[in-house]
Amino acid sequence: MGTLILDSMVNKEAVLREAPPGTILVTVGDVTSERISGFGMTPLLQIIDGKTRRAAHEPAGPPPDVEIIRCENPAGGISPECIETIRRALGSSSPLRLVVSGEEDLLVIPACIYAPDGAVIMYGQPGRGLVAIHVDAGIRYKAKGLLDSVS
Repeated sequence: MGTLILDSMVNKEAVLREAPPGTILVTVGDVTSERISGFGMTPLLQIIDGKTRRAAHEPAGPPPDVEIIRCENPAGGISPECIETIRRALGSSSPLRLVVSGEEDLLVIPACIYAPDGAVIMYGQPGRGLVAIHVDAGIRYKAKGLLDSVS
């Protein structure tokens, strides 16, 4: 459901090819969010949970202009609270970091549903690279189907 950028090919130029300046960018995952921030890019929404491959991970602090918001989400699920938080966050014009108590893995799904057409959602695929999803009506439809199967 997206374009894979192999780990060996992940650099600022590769990310900018997928999400040029002016693109609404959402990152899901601690490492993905840190990588993108390390390229000097500030996503509209970063979704992190303080874990990497289920192990504790201390995320780097956000830039000063990034507000922190929070929600709770169960492992292997998608909470209504997080869905609503993501929906509201994607209506913001200011960059936000959503810190999830629980697990953020499946929150790519509501991000795909509520991000506007043309937005790019990026998440890590461990051992493979970075996946970039270009949001459009087709992606939104698939994401809604996935959400229905998880709920």
